[in-house]
Amino acid sequence: VTFSVLSQRDAIGKRNFLVRNLELYGLCNAPIYGLGFLLAPWLIPTLYGEAWEPAVILFQIILGFAYTRGFMAILGITLNAINKPGVNATINWLLVVVSIPAFVVGAQLNGTTGVASAALVVLGMGATLWFWIVTCRAAHWDLSVLARPILFPTLSLAAALYVAYVLPLPEETKPFLPAVAFLSLYVGAISIFSSGRAPRMLASLAMRFVR
Repeated sequence: VTFSVLSQRDAIGKRNFLVRNLELYGLCNAPIYGLGFLLAPWLIPTLYGEAWEPAVILFQIILGFAYTRGFMAILGITLNAINKPGVNATINWLLVVVSIPAFVVGAQLNGTTGVASAALVVLGMGATLWFWIVTCRAAHWDLSVLARPILFPTLSLAAALYVAYVLPLPEETKPFLPAVAFLSLYVGAISIFSSGRAPRMLASLAMRFVR
């Protein structure tokens, strides 16, 4: 859908659609990944037993990787839509070259957790930053054009997660009260930072699906 729409629009239409697409991806998925991150220490041992507790940190790291890869995927499709598939392919091939030594170093330093961390840093955050810069340059946009739709939901997610983690909540209320606190903080953050625009946009999108 993203490729089809971008391919049919002019330069301004491409930019406006991409900004909205990135922002909607972040706003809709940030609370899902945030809840997964917050509930993992309780959910994984509950479902699979205490022997699976070491997998919690791996799951949390991979959630961060998956979240950033969503932005990267949209930016990669954008490069194809503006007739830069060769640039897209080149970046992906170079990422393979960079990721192999990163995985080796990660494995040597911290085993599977180190490999997961390498994936987050290189193939997640690093790749997204790379695609962000290259897409803006290929389309002749200022870097700030795509900064807000990526950073706005991401920083709101990080702030809400941090506060939910440090809140001195009674142990017996976990994990449900921290989850409620996180969602409340996230909604509050996006409401304040967007002056109420983000919740209205999400509500409008939800109504369209209902209809």
